[in-house]
Amino acid sequence: MVNVLYDMNLAEAEIENNYDLFFNNNEKKQDLLNVILKKHKITKQQFDTSLVWYNAHLDQYFKINEHINKRYTTEMESLQKEIDEENRIREVLSRVNIFKGRNSFFLQQASQLQNTLLFQVDSIDWTPGDSLNISFDILGLNKEIKPELLCYIFCEDTIFTEKEKIEANGSFLKTMTTGMDKVKRLSVSIHISDSIPNANILINKFGIIHRKSWILNDSQDIMNLKEPISIEKNIHLLSK
Repeated sequence: MVNVLYDMNLAEAEIENNYDLFFNNNEKKQDLLNVILKKHKITKQQFDTSLVWYNAHLDQYFKINEHINKRYTTEMESLQKEIDEENRIREVLSRVNIFKGRNSFFLQQASQLQNTLLFQVDSIDWTPGDSLNISFDILGLNKEIKPELLCYIFCEDTIFTEKEKIEANGSFLKTMTTGMDKVKRLSVSIHISDSIPNANILINKFGIIHRKSWILNDSQDIMNLKEPISIEKNIHLLSK
């Protein structure tokens, strides 16, 4: 009886979560009941007889409800872990470091050849909705030394420009997107003024991360289902 009542609770949740689908549709509600009765190989009369017995033995009914609630909590925690793991994997797969060069550099004022770092990516497999993250750790800044980050995103007929002062030591992150269908090339520079003496700045863990939107927003993302899972699938997944 525990398994039957557990599946009945799932059916009630399905009806509540899909009110428009089941409102004034007794036939569809009956279909859900029939799915459960068929699964457990019992008749409507047998089920009703059991409910009458439990109504006369409420202590047993309360024990069953307590067991059902614990089981439901366990199942939902397990399902949430699967969802979290899937999202973690999607996040990892969506982040591709497209910069293949060294990731540690010194930025110095000593000569004009050393006061600018230039990074280029000549080919990007771009999808609308994608974004670019420029990230690195930086040390050696003070109130006078504030390098400037300059980014150029080359699209078919447009060049997007982003400029930002790097104000503090530590981790730096710049996120960019274009809204364009295609990105051909990316150019990034980090520059310190020629007039700043004795600058010696360390840039470490430099990366240009291409975040692929199609992986993050894949139609199989179970946290954003376009349609509710049928009760038959719910019962199969959660009540084995």
